[in-house]
Amino acid sequence: MRSVSKRHTYVSFCLLLIIIGLLQTSPAVAGEGKKSVLNDLSSRSEMGISRLTFDFDRLPNYDLKTSGQRIDLILKHSAAGIGLKHLPEDDKIIKVLVARDLDNLVVSLLLRRIPSHVVATPDDNLHQLKLAIRWDDADTVRPGIVFDLPDMPAVRKNGVQLKHTSLARSRYQGNWTAFLQRSHTPIRLQVTPAYSLPDHAELPDDGLRDKRPEQWRVALRKADWQKLQKLTAQAPTAAGKMLRGEALLRGGQPEQALQVLREIKLSDPQGVPQGRLHYFLAHAQVRAGQPYAALLSLARAVDNAGRETPWQPWIALLRAEVELGLGHADKALKALAAISPVNNEKLRLIKELRHADGLSLKGDYPAAMKAYLSLPEELTAGRGFSLAQQALCCQMTENYGRAREVFNALAHLLPAGENRALARYGELTCYEKQSRSLVYLDELESLRWDNDGSEVAYRVMMKLSDLMAPGKTDAAIRKQLKDYRLAAEKAPIMDLRQEAGIKIAILQHLQGKNESAIHHLEKNLRDFKHGSLRNEAVSLLGELLPPTITDQIRKGRNLDALVLVERDRNLLIQQPLPWDFLYQIALAYDRLELDNRADKIFLYLYDRAKDKKQKARACLLLARNYLQLGELDLVEQYSERYRTLQPHGSDLARSWLLQLRARVTRDGTQNAVAWFDRQKVTADSELALYAAQLYWELKRYDRVVDNLDRAEKETTRLPLQAALWRAEACYRLGRKGKALKYFQDLFNQSEAAAQARYRAATILLDKNMLEAGSQLLKEVAADTSDKRWSRLAADRLLSLTM
Repeated sequence: MRSVSKRHTYVSFCLLLIIIGLLQTSPAVAGEGKKSVLNDLSSRSEMGISRLTFDFDRLPNYDLKTSGQRIDLILKHSAAGIGLKHLPEDDKIIKVLVARDLDNLVVSLLLRRIPSHVVATPDDNLHQLKLAIRWDDADTVRPGIVFDLPDMPAVRKNGVQLKHTSLARSRYQGNWTAFLQRSHTPIRLQVTPAYSLPDHAELPDDGLRDKRPEQWRVALRKADWQKLQKLTAQAPTAAGKMLRGEALLRGGQPEQALQVLREIKLSDPQGVPQGRLHYFLAHAQVRAGQPYAALLSLARAVDNAGRETPWQPWIALLRAEVELGLGHADKALKALAAISPVNNEKLRLIKELRHADGLSLKGDYPAAMKAYLSLPEELTAGRGFSLAQQALCCQMTENYGRAREVFNALAHLLPAGENRALARYGELTCYEKQSRSLVYLDELESLRWDNDGSEVAYRVMMKLSDLMAPGKTDAAIRKQLKDYRLAAEKAPIMDLRQEAGIKIAILQHLQGKNESAIHHLEKNLRDFKHGSLRNEAVSLLGELLPPTITDQIRKGRNLDALVLVERDRNLLIQQPLPWDFLYQIALAYDRLELDNRADKIFLYLYDRAKDKKQKARACLLLARNYLQLGELDLVEQYSERYRTLQPHGSDLARSWLLQLRARVTRDGTQNAVAWFDRQKVTADSELALYAAQLYWELKRYDRVVDNLDRAEKETTRLPLQAALWRAEACYRLGRKGKALKYFQDLFNQSEAAAQARYRAATILLDKNMLEAGSQLLKEVAADTSDKRWSRLAADRLLSLTM
């Protein structure tokens, strides 16, 4: 049974600093044949450095490899000593994993940070290998790899309850070339709402209209704001100043209007109706770039004038528009819902338009699109914010024809600058069939170079790569990768950077570089935790992981495969993984002697088995694993369960072998063999060899011969030790003819030659074949490589001469 401490050790350090790794390989002298044994592992910490000391009975050869947060120390021809100490986890090194890989011992250090330098120094005199890990003075910490699979069952005797999970799926799953050939980041124009200020005549009278001088009333009817500003310049009353503030606001001077209205609020707030004062004050504030102050003024307007004031609909509408400008869709829709039913048709239409804007801002694009289409086009003609939201809805609902019309209107409405360039880009590229944009290639290139470094420039660059992707030649793909990498690093829009990153991974996948694609997708998901294309990144990663992990296991890269499993375990368990894939993962854990981990997946496989054959395979895996874990009763339980499920299965002998091994460990050889004798077993070569070993220990030589004869029929050639047992068993049973033949077959086996020649000589002498027997004894006596048999041969020769 392999010790658990052989597989799990924790490293104890204190750490301030962070990493970038170096690879260093330095061979130490090791003996041939016998394995070096790692007896102890200790650690200490200094400022800026962590030191690990590995104590051996003799130094092995080794390779040191670093990869980000992982350091692998591969100890050649080595094994872990019994009682290797655990080291506690600290804030720098998460875990030390000690695992066997074929003839080597792999010590993997899983770090919380990336080291700046890693050096291994051998000490031949002390048989020690000293590992120094140096750290930066940065403080960036990333989560390390954790060796536990969430939602995988723990070790237990019965089955497990499975958690139903589901993985995000993309419409492009299985057809990622189609994803490459389209744009996936909608154009979102940043346009400020045009805050609705109704005509003066539409506003509540407040009883002031008839009290104004005739000249003022004439200017108001003509909407001559310049003249009204002059007429009210020296107005002594609060009402006159109020009208001056309105004239300045309507005349496009919000800062001056704000100053006048503030003076009224400070000096004579009761001289004018509060609803009117706070309404125009809020208008001036939001147009002067003070939206939160405007919301406060609107709240005070309601507090002072009451909710039943005739100003309520206009106050609510302005509040909704301010919230839309701040991106608060829910608050805007709530404000619109508070507008009381009115007979004003203009107000009703504006309310419906802003409701559509709110739905779009909230992300309910189908409902918003339906609302926009129900409104008269002239209502949105001069409203850039509503046109921008409608353009977004058109893109999200794939109404490309309407999108081009709206972008055209925006391109003519917006002032020169990036928004206009983006609107023009949208007009040129919004097509169901993306290749139609090639007609405008020259104009797209002009947009790119006229707006170098801007969002539209990166969009054009990506669009031109999309249209030709994937490239037909390696040179074309390299050019596309270069463009996508540039966009992924420098595009000013987060979703555009995420899209470019996913397209890099797709191109790498199409090139057959799945491991690079996986690393790129993992980085993409770390960098963009809330990106709009996260679903696509997760879906592609989930699609690439199983075949990549399977390929790594097939190539013998078990540790790399399991690191990938642990790193993306949460994603893996969310999808319906093939049974055979999980089987391969479990075997990889088993090969690295991570028996507790393997057991979790074996139980998972047992519960997910679709038929008796799969369940029986899982039973054998569990039985073998429990043998390693020392759960001997469970070995018997699952071995017997295999035979119940597959009474004529191809692995019946294997199930008997596992059960026999468990009984030998638990009950002792004699009791285990007594039980085995009572069973009706058809042994395969492995079981026959093991049974022969047990019978040899009990000196039941007839059963040794029977079992080894059966094993030879299957293997054609017995292992050396087994062949020697059979020859000796025949010799001790008095079957001298067979024994002589079997011993003669071993004459050329250096490890058994002396014993075989001596026994053959003894048989020949017993048959009075003195010359042949004496010659063999002389050969054995002359060969001093095996002193025991050499001395016996010499003594026998001496006795023959007496």
